[in-house]
Amino acid sequence: MTTDLKGEATFIISNAPVGSYNLVFVTQETDVYKPGVKELNIIVQHRITLDFTVEYRVLENGSILFILKTILQIDGQPFPGQEIKYYLKGSWIFIGSNTTDENGVSILYYIVNQTGVSNTYTFKAEYISSSIYISSIEKTVSVTVTLPPEYWTPPPAPEHPLTPLILLTLLLLYVCLRIKTRRSRGTP
Repeated sequence: MTTDLKGEATFIISNAPVGSYNLVFVTQETDVYKPGVKELNIIVQHRITLDFTVEYRVLENGSILFILKTILQIDGQPFPGQEIKYYLKGSWIFIGSNTTDENGVSILYYIVNQTGVSNTYTFKAEYISSSIYISSIEKTVSVTVTLPPEYWTPPPAPEHPLTPLILLTLLLLYVCLRIKTRRSRGTP
């Protein structure tokens, strides 16, 4: 291997099996450079992919059922028996986890009581590896849910600012009339 004018060399390792490799670079003495040895540890990891989709359904009571689905693969093959954690944006609130099946699929059902006609929800799916040969991975998906008109609830009518005062006045008037009526009848 030779270096370029900057003293840098590029090499490509292809099709290396997963594992840890110690590379030793030795430079020979020249008129310009001193001899040297440089060691470098390279870890070749598995290729990991995570596909993440979110679907939703409006339930009869107006709640939203989210169906969160992931497919985890390692080197292009299903990766069963792995825990996927799910979060909802808003300080990334943990909403549940599930383990991938024999096809690498994990599904989580999550129900939200939506307030408002239209809201956007952002979910995160996360796989955390415990092996140096497998990297951790996460994906996010945003979904905007607009409720059908039959589920729209109009906001409550605002209360008139004088309503409490009017009610208090009517109550006092009633009490005064009761007192006056009792006195006119001679009852205490």
